[in-house]
Order: sequence, then structure tokens, then C-alpha cells
Amino acid sequence: MPKKEEGKVLIIGDKADIIIADSPEGWSVLFSEDMLKDKKIFRGPIRLLLYAMSLAYHDTLEVVISPDRAVKDLGITRRTFYRWLKVLMSKGLLTRIANNVYRLNLVKDA
Repeated sequence: MPKKEEGKVLIIGDKADIIIADSPEGWSVLFSEDMLKDKKIFRGPIRLLLYAMSLAYHDTLEVVISPDRAVKDLGITRRTFYRWLKVLMSKGLLTRIANNVYRLNLVKDA
């Protein structure tokens, strides 16, 4: 598995195949081939996942997602927001902790 000399790597899926982004905090985000082929995720919900990742506390991978703000920021309807959220939760990528608070279920490699 590819590793950076500095920083941390977030792997999404079973196996790291593709580097998507390098963050200023020193995080690299990788998506597995199985994730890239999952049309339920890559037809829209991936936008919500990336949005959640941009807001997450990197030490806990917890994120507060305001539906009103997400709808505005992503330019989607409230119905689409909840549909995408349902997909991400059903795929195990997000877990609801409290009202509007979620944990990103990503594999962390220090």
C-alpha cells in the first residue's frame, strides 16, 4: 500500500488504488477500485462524502453536517441530500452519532 513519508493516508474501500486528493493537513485520500465501480456512490453521493470529509475533524473523523448548509453549498435539493445520505450510511461510509453528527468510517493508516 502506498504511504507518504509525512502525514496520514485515508483509504476508502478495501484496497488503495487511486489517489484523489492531498490536503493541506497532510492527508492523502485514496479510493479503491471497488468504490470507483459502485455506481450508487459515484453518481452523486460521492459529492456529499467529499463535502463531509472537508468538514470533518481529522483526529476523530467526526463531522457536523447541517442539511440546510449542505443543500446550499452543494446546490442540491433537500430530498437529494437525504437520498445521498441514506446511500452513504447504507454503504457504511457514514454512521450517525447524534442529530446532524456523523462519523466517517474510513480506514486510517498512520
